Amino acid sequence: MKDNKFYNQRKVAYVEANIYMQNRTTTAGAVIKTRARSSTIVQSMVGKTFEVYNGKKYIPVNIEAEMVGTKLGEYSPTRVFVRHGGDKSADRAKSKSKGGKK
Repeated sequence: MKDNKFYNQRKVAYVEANIYMQNRTTTAGAVIKTRARSSTIVQSMVGKTFEVYNGKKYIPVNIEAEMVGTKLGEYSPTRVFVRHGGDKSADRAKSKSKGGKK
């Protein structure tokens, strides 16, 4: 991990205490529910499943080796994009009718 240019030896990863204790006591198949989106993913969490709260529901997150060093909240989006504008099918029908007549 020291060969990573983003690794900082002075910075300590923040992991909430209850997540740390549950992570140590549970097996790989168990699911851990949490609201601590600011907790950092550490090496001992790899292979486990966390359900991270996004403000409305719990989103399952399977921890992989590439996720180490990031926050749990990065994998549980809190906002949903709503398309701007009107009905898409009506827009397509208008454009087809205009293009067909000559």
